[in-house]
Amino acid sequence: MNQTSFPAQLLACVEAVPAFDQLEELLRPGALVTASGLPGGARDLLLAALAKRVPLIVVLPREDDAPQLVDDLANLLDGARDVLRFPNLDLSDADDDDDDDDDAVVNEGSLGARLRITNALGDPDAPPAVVSTATALLQALPAPTRGVLGELELAPGQTFDPEAAAYRLVGVGYRRVSLVEAPGEFAIRGGIVDLYPLGADQPLRVELFGDEVESLRHFDPTSQRSTGVVPRARLSLIDPAHYRALSRDDRACLLDHLPPHGVLVLFKPQRIEEVLEHSAARFADSRLELLEPAAVLTAARRCTRLQLALAPAPDGEPRREAGSEVEFPFVSSAFTAGHSLEAVGNELGRLVAREQRVTVCCFNDAERERLAELLGKSGLEPELTHDLRGPNEPPGLSLVTYSLPGGFRAPPNLWVTAAHRLFRRTRRGELNARVRARLRGEHLPVERFADLEAGTYVVHVSHGIARFQGVVRRDRDGKARDLLQLEFDGSDLFIPTDRIGLIRRYVGPTARPPRLSKLGGRAWKSKTKKAREAVQDLAADLLEVQARRELEGGFAFPPDDRLQDLFEESFPYTDTDDQLTVTAELKRDMERPRAMDRLVCGDVGYGKTEIAIRAAFKCANAGRQVAVLVPTTVLAHQHGKTFAERLEAYPIQAEAISRFLSPAQQKDVLARTASGEVDILIGTHRLLSKDVHFKDLGLVIVDEEQRFGVAHKERLKALRNKVDLLTLTATPIPRTLHMALSGARDISILNTPPPGRSAIETKIVPRRPKLLKRAIERELAREGQVYVVHDRVRTIEQLADDVREWVPTARVLVVHGQMPERQIEERMLAFMEHRADVLVATTLIENGLDIPRANTLLLDRANHYGLSEMHQLRGRVGRSSVKAYCYLVLPKHGEVNDIARRRLRALEEFSDLGAGFQIAMRDLEIRGAGNVLGAEQSGHIANVGYDLYCRLLKRAVAELKGDLGVGTSLSVERDLDPEAAEVEVVLDVEAYVPDAYVDSVPLKIEAYRKLANARGEEELEQLELELVDRYGPLPEVLQNLFALRRLRIRAAGHGVLKISRQDRVLRLKCRERERLAAGVVAHHDRLRPIDEHMLYLVMPDPEGSDEDQLRFLLEVLGPAPESDDLSEAPISVERLRRERRRRQRAREHQRKMRSRKP
Repeated sequence: MNQTSFPAQLLACVEAVPAFDQLEELLRPGALVTASGLPGGARDLLLAALAKRVPLIVVLPREDDAPQLVDDLANLLDGARDVLRFPNLDLSDADDDDDDDDDAVVNEGSLGARLRITNALGDPDAPPAVVSTATALLQALPAPTRGVLGELELAPGQTFDPEAAAYRLVGVGYRRVSLVEAPGEFAIRGGIVDLYPLGADQPLRVELFGDEVESLRHFDPTSQRSTGVVPRARLSLIDPAHYRALSRDDRACLLDHLPPHGVLVLFKPQRIEEVLEHSAARFADSRLELLEPAAVLTAARRCTRLQLALAPAPDGEPRREAGSEVEFPFVSSAFTAGHSLEAVGNELGRLVAREQRVTVCCFNDAERERLAELLGKSGLEPELTHDLRGPNEPPGLSLVTYSLPGGFRAPPNLWVTAAHRLFRRTRRGELNARVRARLRGEHLPVERFADLEAGTYVVHVSHGIARFQGVVRRDRDGKARDLLQLEFDGSDLFIPTDRIGLIRRYVGPTARPPRLSKLGGRAWKSKTKKAREAVQDLAADLLEVQARRELEGGFAFPPDDRLQDLFEESFPYTDTDDQLTVTAELKRDMERPRAMDRLVCGDVGYGKTEIAIRAAFKCANAGRQVAVLVPTTVLAHQHGKTFAERLEAYPIQAEAISRFLSPAQQKDVLARTASGEVDILIGTHRLLSKDVHFKDLGLVIVDEEQRFGVAHKERLKALRNKVDLLTLTATPIPRTLHMALSGARDISILNTPPPGRSAIETKIVPRRPKLLKRAIERELAREGQVYVVHDRVRTIEQLADDVREWVPTARVLVVHGQMPERQIEERMLAFMEHRADVLVATTLIENGLDIPRANTLLLDRANHYGLSEMHQLRGRVGRSSVKAYCYLVLPKHGEVNDIARRRLRALEEFSDLGAGFQIAMRDLEIRGAGNVLGAEQSGHIANVGYDLYCRLLKRAVAELKGDLGVGTSLSVERDLDPEAAEVEVVLDVEAYVPDAYVDSVPLKIEAYRKLANARGEEELEQLELELVDRYGPLPEVLQNLFALRRLRIRAAGHGVLKISRQDRVLRLKCRERERLAAGVVAHHDRLRPIDEHMLYLVMPDPEGSDEDQLRFLLEVLGPAPESDDLSEAPISVERLRRERRRRQRAREHQRKMRSRKP
């Protein structure tokens, strides 16, 4: 195997040709060189090879090309050099016409990134490669002679004063916070300083020893855990006011910062000049200080320039500027024979037969293995490898996992391409680091919403609904401890922090505050009893349906055949890992001899439709029919087009039935469906009408079942045991509910956004005509479309007139719920078909419209919407690789209440891909629960709170499945009823989280909660490492808190119920004396049995403190043995029916007893 990495092997292909040596020789200071013979893949290899040798600035004419080039160069350089994106102008800030708002002129984050890049270009050891657009070059920077506006240098061993640094940071616009999550924030916690530099990709953690820097680490802002050591750091400190005060003589272009030996690479130089002129004219009336295009071009001519051309200039045709030319020997690796699986197999076979050395790069391992399987069916034998099939390898075909931008052919017989090019798919980039952080592990941002703050409503498992008042410290016998103060109706309750697992934030179905419970009152017990009975019935219903499906059986679809393979390979995009997983789950269900009933949940635009199409194809390919139900006529039309396009080349007939068809056409479609000629029928609830007949219905696909009426749901319910049923929903299912339903309902979750999607840029803006006009014009200038959402029907036409006045050339349509339904459908269809540019609408557009061309949303009066509604509306844009914008428009004058402001800030903050699925749960928890469980459960959720409801449901499912009883593991038992399972330890130990260690109440509560939720000693050790990483070494009182938790974990594993001190002995109450005695690892001679459930442990030092006894107990009790996994009991329909009858009889008896009371 080759010892060099695959990217290095690719770069060697360029470095080895004579033209590369010639190019290096010609790139002298001030030279102009044109390079040709570089198709897309080879072009990027050349740029990466140069970036390893010299500082590099690459200028592109188009903004959309920059992110992909940054990713591709970073992959090829493989850490050898940084690849940095020079930020474009913040156009929404440039549009602001409020002269009183100076902060709108300069975006500190963009400015910080710009100055960081100018500093990095001067690094003599490892200068970066910088990718810029032409427009971005127009914004002025400080001239190199000025230096930077301020710097903060950090390195281990350096003296560092945190408070002095804080003073400097605040002075240049940073915010001091308790938890650093966003650029421009910093926090100081004892000997730990967290800092997120403006313009940086990752935040920085500075650990101090006294007044000296001990270490520097990057950390993940989501999990707050360190991710890697940093040898040194240099931060640009930007004072925007200082920047604005620069004179024209002190201003320069990015290109002025390129060192003399650096190279400026120009893509399409003539187009770059045109973009410079156009952008300068467009922003001439803005308050941004821009350079003249001539100044940028003059700066470019002072640089060593490399122009890229696909082919050399024809003989006799001069270039626009005289210079040297170098021709590389690379040509395109594109196919001309076709892009079907058969054509690809034939062409690859011909290449191998001609003794070509062929390497195909696949997006991930799954795609590589799938392609190998498909090519194997074509008679090829590809080698799965990690290396390039180079000149010393025998001719043949290799498949590697690597995200290659394009492809190339090089003499004599090297042929390299990407799998997406073989099948003419749209290439998708990889998820960026911030998105991956949000998707991995348990550290999801939604957990932040569960943190407790003073005034938050909470649910105590035993006592009911209360208002959390904060953490208070109390002394008992000179020992301090923290207590959680809960306000009930008429009294307060103080509970120890180790019982924090008994309380959860109250989540209810409305924004109305819940009524506080009375301590000791009967109302809470009554509510929990009713909720428990409701979830038992629900669990029984779900399990009975599952058991009946197992008993009655169903049609087992055959495994995939070659036609299914061909169809799936024709998908024009690369599947996400979640799509592959969910598709496999669906197929496994369909191939089993029982009726499928699976719910697929995925955020807007995550690929649910393609999964449904594959399931429909599998059904139709087996000779059975499919019904696809959607909630609106427009969606039926849209799905009809999507299905027809995907199925065009296959012998499967799909039809959509709606009011867009004439009565005669509808009758024809229904007749062909009844005869079996139509394989897939798409429509609204019309498909459930009595006149719709299928010859052999095998699969029903329902999009957003909760939007159908009661009668339609009953009809679907009747189908559940007869045919396979697939339900799709864009409403996120909360993780807690998903876990509670595990084993009772088949649920698949799409949690990964498609790679290559750009995060939707979300901004809160005032309602200023000039700003909104610019936003619309910018979208229309790139041939896109705009949604303008307004919440009042009576003023929506006035807003549409405003839009027409702002942009007279725009074609504007209005849609609202008081229009005739047919008119709504016709106008939405016109917008879908791009017969209109701007759609001014109410929230009607929330329901599933998929228009990749529409990428700007103006949400008027955004303060009147809920977070979930805004999230769903925002999901209408950003459904392609094009950068999308969402403007949350507020009244220019008028107050916005705190609740609305928090919602808007949350939506603005969590705009990254991968965050939508989590933030939506803040408002969608109950909506998600109602969609899955039914509206009748909402009242019980309101009474006991969402979290407790899920716990009760989880217990009910476990009971009915026989998963509770002797041998129940600690973790399962604590999930179901933490209060009953918690070991009581009565020792006077001083144990708490000191204010000096964690000074933020929410972060302190987070630490207490994580400690209380630790399931085992390994988890406890990980938590200890996390706290040391985030806050520094544990103080003694916090070490005691960890020791108490470790004792509880060990004691629970040995069956101990209570530990207390009595005179000279420790009393251990347990379930089984022998089980406890067997777990004692030391000091057997000190055990004194009292009865079957009680042991005394004689203390070695009776005068010792309780802290000493705690350490002694940890010596005595060793780690508990691992619990065996619980086996899943088979579900019996008859058993479930008996259980239901028993509960009904019990409830009937209780009603009779109550009726007899006077």
